[in-house]
This record gives sequence, C-alpha cells and structure tokens, in this order.
Amino acid sequence: MATIFNIQRFSIHDGPGIRTTVFFSGCPLRCLWCHNPESHELKPQMAHFANRCIRCGACITACPQGAISLDNRRVITDVESCIVCGKCLSICPTQARKRYGEGYSVEQLLDILLRDLTYYQKSGGGVTLSGGEPLLHAAFVARLAGSLQARGVHVAIESCAYADYARQIKPLVPLVDLWMIDIKAMDDKRHRAATGRSVSPILDNIRRLSREGAKIIVRVPVVPQLNDNEQNMRTLAEFLITQTHVRDVELLPMHKLAKHKYDALGRPYPAAHIPAPDASSLPALAHVLASYGLNVTIGGSVLST
Repeated sequence: MATIFNIQRFSIHDGPGIRTTVFFSGCPLRCLWCHNPESHELKPQMAHFANRCIRCGACITACPQGAISLDNRRVITDVESCIVCGKCLSICPTQARKRYGEGYSVEQLLDILLRDLTYYQKSGGGVTLSGGEPLLHAAFVARLAGSLQARGVHVAIESCAYADYARQIKPLVPLVDLWMIDIKAMDDKRHRAATGRSVSPILDNIRRLSREGAKIIVRVPVVPQLNDNEQNMRTLAEFLITQTHVRDVELLPMHKLAKHKYDALGRPYPAAHIPAPDASSLPALAHVLASYGLNVTIGGSVLST
C-alpha cells in the first residue's frame, strides 16, 4: 500500500500527451514555496477550511479523540490527538474538513489508471508519478511502473531526486520513460536554506541517471531571492552541458496560491516574505540557458530564439 493524496486525470502539464498524474504523500524536502504542503508527511493529513466553516460543532461531537474544540468561535484541531479517522468529514454540512491521503494498492491504482488507456494511446500520453516524492515509495513505484510498462503505458516520474541511487533510483531506470527532476538552486548554501537539504546528492543522481541513458527534463522553479539570477542559470547550464546529456530545461514561475492550504493545515506559510516572480524577467533567464545550446521552455511555452 502507498498513501496517495490526489489522482488527477486528463492532465496535460505533467509530461507529453494526455496523462493521469498520481500524487504520492511524503517528501524529504521542505521547500519554502511548496505548492503542496499536504504532501509533506507520509501519513494522511487533516485540513480545516475556516472560510467554509459555520461553527456548528458537529465535528466536535463526532470526533472520538476529542481532538476538535471551539476557541473564541474558532474551530481548533489538536494535530497530536487527531488520528485522521475521517469521522468528522461526513458529518460536516459545508465540507469544511478534508483528508489528504488515502491508502491504495498497486491493483487499485491500475484499475483507475487503465480506464484512460485509449486517451494515452491516441495522444502519446501516459501516467506520471508525482508527489510529494514518489521515490519514497520506490518498491511500490517499481511494481506499478512495471505493470504499466507491460501494458504499453508511457511512465514519467516527477522527482526532487533526493534519494539513495542504488536502492531507490537504479531499479526504476528500465521502468521509467521520462524523468522530470527539479533543481531548486545550484548554490548548496542557498539550497539548504530554501529546502532543508543539500543539492549535492540531487546533482550526483542526475549525473548517474544521465550516464545510464535516462531521458531527463530538468525543471527549475523560479523563486525570487533564491535562483532568479544570471549566475545561477549559468552554473546550471555549465553543469548540464559538461556533466550530463540533459538538454531540456523548464522554467516554472513560483506562485503563492497554496497559502490557503497552509492555513487549513494549521501551519505558517513560509513563503510569505517571498515576492511573486516578475514574469518579464523569465525570458532573460531562459535566454541565458539557451545561449549554452539548451532547449528551454517557460511554463510549458517553448522559448523563441
């Protein structure tokens, strides 16, 4: 079993063609701007959307753990006591509560994913395994990817590649058609400050994957005050050109649309101090990369050179 927090059918932004994207729970990084905070933990998460809540108290009565209370007309959930049983979900008349994460077997996922086999075949699409971080579920992903491959389904993985190569990545190399890997920042100090982890294992895993002939697209979430500068782009380009066979790069501007999720999960929003990227600066950053011979897209749009 693996914990999945979302299954998005008919996706067109997570690889070629029409795809179904499976979002796995759990991530080793804590990026300040993370758009999916509900993916951080391996276990399911309970969220409360205050803007939908009418403070009727039904959830308080339904909770067997006594984890929900009303404080000054605010509904409070004690996350330490909550066992995410879901009994508060069905009782809520306004759907103000939501559980992120459900357990699935490989067979259960295949039943869902193969429903759109015709769309995959006609569009050149397939299945994308995302997250969170799918490599935290490497053995499960290997079984799922192998089953999809046996049915002729194109398999892509979206990953931060912060993983043990021998145990979590190498077994997947023959089972995955496309790797989409984020590089948040080339400077290790900046990367640690922004994600909590070193960039070195990520770069090493990209080198090793490239040596094995894997098809890789590098994705760069463009984040002001972190990586939206010429030096970072030049260092990235020189790494890709001299140490890998990767020639495809996507620049993805950070957005701040996930703040309501942090609020619902009862967590502070760590990107509050980071301004949204200036869209007009992205072509200049892309041209730096393109000057090294890299194929660059901005948010899915091909750079015109």
